[in-house]
Amino acid sequence: MSKIKQTKAPSFADIAVIDRRNKMRNTFLSQINQLVDWRPISNLLNKQCLKQPTTPMGAPSYPPLLLFKILLLET
Repeated sequence: MSKIKQTKAPSFADIAVIDRRNKMRNTFLSQINQLVDWRPISNLLNKQCLKQPTTPMGAPSYPPLLLFKILLLET
């Protein structure tokens, strides 16, 4: 016999909680972005990073500040 996986449709409360959580997350990140002066950090990162406009495969490289922000989110 094969088992049929039943999925429950989200309720209105589930949708409201998910929507609220996403709004809070976006608001928090935008507040952090406004509070922190990223220019000195960006200048320091740009001095330390090698100037490679593209990756070895030819794709454009990511800005160092973006990678730094990703590391902060990971932490």
